[in-house]
Amino acid sequence: MRSINSTILAQLEANELRPFYLLDMEIESTHYRYTDCDVPIGYDGNTYDPRPFTFDPITYSAGTIVSRARVKIDNLDSTFTALFVGSTVQGSNVDLDLIVVDANGSVLGPATVKIFEGIIDSWQLDETQVSIDITS
Repeated sequence: MRSINSTILAQLEANELRPFYLLDMEIESTHYRYTDCDVPIGYDGNTYDPRPFTFDPITYSAGTIVSRARVKIDNLDSTFTALFVGSTVQGSNVDLDLIVVDANGSVLGPATVKIFEGIIDSWQLDETQVSIDITS
């Protein structure tokens, strides 16, 4: 039988665990790290800033067919406009992870759960969001 860390077990029993996603895009050697949490999350020596984003259901392949994910990131403040228009983003690395925090915002567990990793294949940008297609 697998034993569960007593701190995590106590949080489970109190219904105080909250899952969030971490998005890390490395574009031209600079990391852009975001979380869908409403406050910054510090993990593994990095800070993930709050920014609304969603992702469509991920398609996985069993063979040589490419797996694909689409992430939609809020761009109401035009943060990504200059970055995506003025840079070469195709081929940039992207990681999407799941993390669990407790009621105090502390990260639980020794690691995140990898949801998807790949490179930017294509993107679309408008006044409200940037939509990024990521392939494995």
